Amino acid sequence: MTWKDLNVFQWQQLNDLFLKSKDVTDLDLAISAASICTGLTEHEIDSLPVSDLNPLLKAISFIHEELKPQPERFIKLKGKRYKCIYDVRKIPAARYIETKHFGKDVNANLHRIAACMVMPMKKTLFGWKVDKYDASKHEQYSQDILEAPITQVLGSVVFLSSLQKLDKEFEGLFDSGDDGEQTNEISSRDGSSKFMQYYGWIYQTELVAAFERITLEEAYELPTIQFLNDLSYLKSKSEYEADQLKKAYAKKY
Repeated sequence: MTWKDLNVFQWQQLNDLFLKSKDVTDLDLAISAASICTGLTEHEIDSLPVSDLNPLLKAISFIHEELKPQPERFIKLKGKRYKCIYDVRKIPAARYIETKHFGKDVNANLHRIAACMVMPMKKTLFGWKVDKYDASKHEQYSQDILEAPITQVLGSVVFLSSLQKLDKEFEGLFDSGDDGEQTNEISSRDGSSKFMQYYGWIYQTELVAAFERITLEEAYELPTIQFLNDLSYLKSKSEYEADQLKKAYAKKY
């Protein structure tokens, strides 16, 4: 076996297992890991004679090796195919927002992040063609990707680097707590910070929708770069107006 033989769900289970490794014996850890990799129950593995157990544990020794995945053009699984989109600027604002949210815990949400950065495909008489992305099927796409080889998916989520690059370009734009550290202590002291932490993206999307004179649903479908440029303009305008008001007040008094 190699990493190519494991899917995303198995990889996530292994990550959780290794996080708890200090609380279990080496043998229990090995048996649990073998169960995850092979699909056998821990009882079945524990009941194996040593002559069968040792080769099994040797077969999964690859899990102690570094996983070095490469980005893929497509994620393929069980008769389905998804095309990977690596430039965050080419996805709508809604999926950009979802990716930032899920990116707070990449290991647990790898399949959900991947579902934000792909386009579903359909098989036609002329081969595979890109299909329309249906936002209501995001969870279905996520579940599909859980079953995809981890080497395909993890390598493809290097997409996050373009997300981080874009965030850096718009650093300081957000008040929702997503683009910087915001402690619980600050949030609990400041009601507005707490509001932005939980509802910031909805609030900011409402601002963009009003500015563009479109519906909230249409605002979520705006190109990411347009959405961020709108927010940047609105924030600069707000700061300018506040500064002008402050100067006017100072001049009057």
